Amino acid sequence: MHRDVDQAAGGMSVACDLLRIEPEHRSAEHQRDENRDDGAVGVPVADVAAHGSGGIITKVAVKVGIAGWIDKSLIDSGLFYPMNAKSSEERLQFYASQFPLVEVDSTYYGMPKKENSDLWVARTPAGFTFDVKSFSLFTNHPTKPMALPKDIRDQLP
Repeated sequence: MHRDVDQAAGGMSVACDLLRIEPEHRSAEHQRDENRDDGAVGVPVADVAAHGSGGIITKVAVKVGIAGWIDKSLIDSGLFYPMNAKSSEERLQFYASQFPLVEVDSTYYGMPKKENSDLWVARTPAGFTFDVKSFSLFTNHPTKPMALPKDIRDQLP
């Protein structure tokens, strides 16, 4: 098997544990096909009418990652990053070599500059996924005026 397929298969096991998908809920077909090359799994769905009479979505790509590459507890533990990974750039590059996805939490608190987003992309392999949290203004949560882009702040009363 290819390395990315091996990683996907390991991620599937973790995802099933996290989602609490019990073995008895997995179809026999799913059990047979668990190691197929596309890394997709069958996932039971509650709304059978919305997904056809079978009640199983037959192909779902599940990616597993954690909430950020600069999480203080992750860094302070000294267990994940190599000792020489000191900068955010080095940590993101290492993180992306271990996981296919990361949550970007900072976007909730402020809109990222295009330059920063471009750097994130440049520091990760093709196909890496950023799960970007919605800016607070779009979530009905309070938004501090200083979190708004300057051109918008300048138009506030």
